[in-house]
This record gives sequence, C-alpha cells and structure tokens, in this order.
Amino acid sequence: MQKHSSSKKVSIVIVTYNSSQVIEDCLKSIPSGIKTYLIDNASYDNTCKIAKQTLPNAIVIKNDTNVGFGNANNTALEKIDTEYALLLNPDTVLEEDSIKKMIEAGDRYPDAAIISPALYLDNGQPQQSYKTSVFSREQNKATYTEPSGDLCAECLSGAVMLLRMKCFKKIGFFDPKIFLFYEDDDLCIKARNAGYSLILAPESKVTHYMGESTPPTSKITYLKNKHLLWSRLYLEEKYKDRHVARLLAVSQLYLYMTKALLYLCSFNFKKASKSYGKLIGCLCYFTGIKP
Repeated sequence: MQKHSSSKKVSIVIVTYNSSQVIEDCLKSIPSGIKTYLIDNASYDNTCKIAKQTLPNAIVIKNDTNVGFGNANNTALEKIDTEYALLLNPDTVLEEDSIKKMIEAGDRYPDAAIISPALYLDNGQPQQSYKTSVFSREQNKATYTEPSGDLCAECLSGAVMLLRMKCFKKIGFFDPKIFLFYEDDDLCIKARNAGYSLILAPESKVTHYMGESTPPTSKITYLKNKHLLWSRLYLEEKYKDRHVARLLAVSQLYLYMTKALLYLCSFNFKKASKSYGKLIGCLCYFTGIKP
C-alpha cells in the first residue's frame, strides 16, 4: 500500500485509557505509512490488543500506572523527529484528507504553533472547535459560530491538535503537574505567550465522539470532576497569582459543598458525584495535595 504523502512530515500520538469501544475506528481512519504512537495509561480492558490487531505497525507503550493525559503525550512527543506531531483523542475519526489540510494550513501560517481542524459530532452537528481564554470563557456565553475560513484563535480543542515540533522543542510540551483537564488550554496559553499563533483550519474535518474515550462510571465521574476543578485553580495560580486562585477556591468550595449535600438529599447520585469530585478538587488545592 502506498504511503500517505504526509508520512514524512507528521507522527501521530494517541493516549488511551480503557478506550476499547472507540480505538478501532480511530486507528482505521489513520492513513497508511504514518508513524503512530499509542500511549496507554494502564487500561484494564483490551485496548492495547485491539490497537495491535488494527494497526500492527503502531508503537504501543503501556504505562504501569495512569500518568495522566499530558504526561502520556509527553512520553511520545519526546521521541518524535518529524516536523509535526498530530495529537488525537481515541474517540476521534479522521476524514481522508484531514491531515493533509491541517499541514497545508501549517505551511500557510509559519508562525502557527498549533493547527486544529473543525470538529463534528457523529450526527454531523458542529462541535466547539475553538474557545476563548479559560479566564474569560465563563463570562462569554455566546453561541458557537462556525468559521467560514481560517481562524486565529485564543484556544483550540485538545481533541485534535497538530503541533509544530520546533516551537514546542523551544517552549516545552505539556505541564507535567496537570494530570487531566485544561492541559490543552495551558499549552495554548504557553504558545501564545511565546509569540506563536493558533490556527483553526475548517477545511480539515474530524468527527469527535465526545466523551466516549473512557466508559462513564460513578468513579470516573468523580475523578474527572476532581481533576477538573484542581486544574482550573492551578491555572489561576500559574498565570495570575495565588491570592486570586485561593479566592476562587473558597467560592467553589462552598458552592460544591452545598450542591453535593442537596443532590445527596434528593438522591441524585450522578450530580452528587460530580459536585463531590469538585469539592475534593478544591480541598486538594488548598492542602497542596495532588488529586
């Protein structure tokens, strides 16, 4: 089979955690000849077996423990010597020319550190592919607008990111302190602070089966929300200051303590699990214990 025209310019990195239900479709959508790294965060399902059966040439690295999304990506990024690295969530499916069009956009904008495609849900509806800054996002409730052409963005979705490697070899990859959530925002902020641009190239299209990388359970819901709030507070301290972060943490602590109790009293255990996770995330931040 003839190698894809981009095979010398890009390598692919996929991080998995119990992703057996989606990984096959993701790997099947990758064009032939592109070096692919799959970093597995100690899955207890058959993700790695499916990966090797579907894409035998994939380089599968199985971690003994779950080291988090950013750290798992860093494991592969440190090995890559191609011009670009394409980070894919396991619940994404590429169109035939997705990679080619992202690389073409990268060539049009040599100052771009990150190029991302337009994301679509499996029913064809557009998904939010670009975002405002994490610090103003909560105040900006505007409806998502699909771009008609290339867009210079504040933040791009971490579901699919094409990284220009020479930029990140200068400024570093993912922050190793962030286990999960907001690591893509942190990467975008770091790139912009270094003077690089972030480009959304809507001619490139990718389907994103949002939230299906790992099967939802009460434990997973709790853990995700714990890391979600801890990471949010960590970014406040990293890019603003500790005082601002602690003020936000106090308000969130009381908010989610109240919500967790109310949901428990109404036997809404799903929402109680979310609120309890965020409550613990706040407590972890205050005590300096990593969640």
